[in-house]
Amino acid sequence: MLGAKVRRGDLRDLDGLKEAAGDSDGVIHVAPRPDLLPSGGIDAVAAAQLAVMLAYGEALAGTGKPLVAAGA
Repeated sequence: MLGAKVRRGDLRDLDGLKEAAGDSDGVIHVAPRPDLLPSGGIDAVAAAQLAVMLAYGEALAGTGKPLVAAGA
């Protein structure tokens, strides 16, 4: 069967993101953390995004699986 399966998670759960990425055929990441803007501004959003990307990178390193990220 062809098609994608969505696995939703919490961007604060880096271990869960790594596990999901490792179990996948690839990752498409399109979810920033705009909830951080009021308390920490764009620097907080960027820091959260960096942590997520590093978690995905750790899980996918050397696998040849794709990581696609989009941001605003």
